[in-house]
Amino acid sequence: MLPGNNRSVGERDSPAAPRALPKPLSTRIGKYEVEAEIGSSSGGRVRVFRALDRDTGRPVTLKLLADVTDKRRGDRFRREVACVAKLRHPNVVAVYELGEHVGLPFAAIEHLGDHDLSAAIRSQQQLTLLQKLLTVSQVVDGVRAVHRCGLAHLGLRPSAIALDSDGSATIHEFGVVRLSGGDRDDVGRYAAPEEFTTGFVADSLCDVFAFGVVCYEFLTGGHPFRGDGASASETMISILHREPSSLRDLVPECPEALERLVHRSLEKRRELRYQNFDDIRDETALIVQEVKRSQANTLWTDSRRMVGEPESDKPQRVTREPLQFPSDHDSGQPMGTELRGLLQTRTARSRVEGLWRRADEEASARRFSRAVEIL
Repeated sequence: MLPGNNRSVGERDSPAAPRALPKPLSTRIGKYEVEAEIGSSSGGRVRVFRALDRDTGRPVTLKLLADVTDKRRGDRFRREVACVAKLRHPNVVAVYELGEHVGLPFAAIEHLGDHDLSAAIRSQQQLTLLQKLLTVSQVVDGVRAVHRCGLAHLGLRPSAIALDSDGSATIHEFGVVRLSGGDRDDVGRYAAPEEFTTGFVADSLCDVFAFGVVCYEFLTGGHPFRGDGASASETMISILHREPSSLRDLVPECPEALERLVHRSLEKRRELRYQNFDDIRDETALIVQEVKRSQANTLWTDSRRMVGEPESDKPQRVTREPLQFPSDHDSGQPMGTELRGLLQTRTARSRVEGLWRRADEEASARRFSRAVEIL
């Protein structure tokens, strides 16, 4: 049973007849005080509101299925929301309640704000390769968790991935509970080739392809199959028949393993893609460690060189980074220990030299007792 409901998800009955959301909208949906409508899906089937839980004062996002003329869509909405509600995962949005308003099903979910991966890509936010990879690894963890709970297809795309101020990623749109239109992503841009086949039912391998597109776009700033001004039909033709440019041609610092991961995810033939997100997670973890190790080695070299530079605070700034690497990094701690020693030696040498200068000044002024005290 979900919080705030008197009936379990499985006990909820489908509406007896199609209903439409009254206009103007009531200021309340269940126990939630509606503050504003913030989005809708294509055709207005799903409407999205920012609201306040009157019992707890907690801000929430309400997603309401406003069109239940197709009973299967209503059943699917309930099934997908109930599936995600079972999860307690840091990279998947929390579902607080599955309820009904004038016979229409709605989900009350965690309110995550307005910033998402789509906005980060559009704004060309300046992030290091490691920062991007850490975000990607969280997306992988989130998608994997949702797949494992029983939801076979999320319909992954950048706007479905919320980002907080430190770059942490949360999957907050899934299945039928998705938005389009306005500044939302065009769904066809992230569709796998097989999804353009009439009657094909999208599955987890379609999410693998979409993951490849999202990664490519996040890492390079450009869509792998869509140029500037390309129409939806031109994008579809590219997805079906063209290969994307090499990732390393666009991002030279990209490791070969990362290029292989992205391009394998983008394979047009389903059997050549990763078959699940378990494998993607394992590969991503190895790549993250490789990039960390490479960055640590670079910082190590720079730090050793700059420790010997006079009148410079660069060593202290540079060496902070390898010292902050997690304990699973196999070289971060030894590097940090030696760098601390080098810095301590350098600091001690500077202090001794300063004391000698002061003692010489006192002796030159024939204040010999003071010179002795200094030394």
